[in-house]
Amino acid sequence: MSKDEIFWNDFESSLSLLDHDQILTAYGKENDDIYDLYNDLQDAYIIIRKLFCKWISSIKIQSNKLLYNFGNSVFINFNYTDTINKRFRVDRGNIIHIHGTAQKEESIVYGHGYKISDPELPIWAANGRMLESLIIYSLLNISYKDTNKHWCRVENYIKRNIPDINDIRDVYVLGHSLGEIDLSYFFKLHKLLPRTTKWHFSYFDSKENIEQFCRAKNIVNLQIDKIETIMQEFRNSNTSDK
Repeated sequence: MSKDEIFWNDFESSLSLLDHDQILTAYGKENDDIYDLYNDLQDAYIIIRKLFCKWISSIKIQSNKLLYNFGNSVFINFNYTDTINKRFRVDRGNIIHIHGTAQKEESIVYGHGYKISDPELPIWAANGRMLESLIIYSLLNISYKDTNKHWCRVENYIKRNIPDINDIRDVYVLGHSLGEIDLSYFFKLHKLLPRTTKWHFSYFDSKENIEQFCRAKNIVNLQIDKIETIMQEFRNSNTSDK
């Protein structure tokens, strides 16, 4: 894994560790200082998003000559790329990008899963920096990934494309580590689906997060395997030169 990959793979969770007190020490208390503080934090968010999109766009999507048949499936894409469409030729209408796509920079949603609580008002007053603290907490919470808001959009998408939820027999979780930031989506998905649904998980080097999730939700109808093995189920015998 390259240094860039290591940095961007960890950077979302690191956003929750920003210390507002340290940020405050870099600015004065005058109105111009507060204005500078606000603009600098806004600019930082925009620059990080732009660099994040640039890194995502640098990821090479390998061509694929194999044909896959996914039947009447819908896809929830977490990774900001159009891999599902380009590599596996899935119609874009069957894909929802839960956190946006790098091709549309303004759509990108990145951040951590920890809501940053506002400081107590008496503490603000005692420090004499109430307005500055409010600005910082408001802007730091821009990097909070509100899973409830984004899940509503996903749930509506699923119900619109699959009118009878009981028709869902299988869920495939491919290439996702079930890390803490996105885990609540899978809890909500499990709650939405019938108990008879079979869950299929791919893993790379560790099954720990998958096994913890399955124990927490008492999922026993499941498959945990390498992604190559699971994908064999959808592979046609034909190849294509395109």
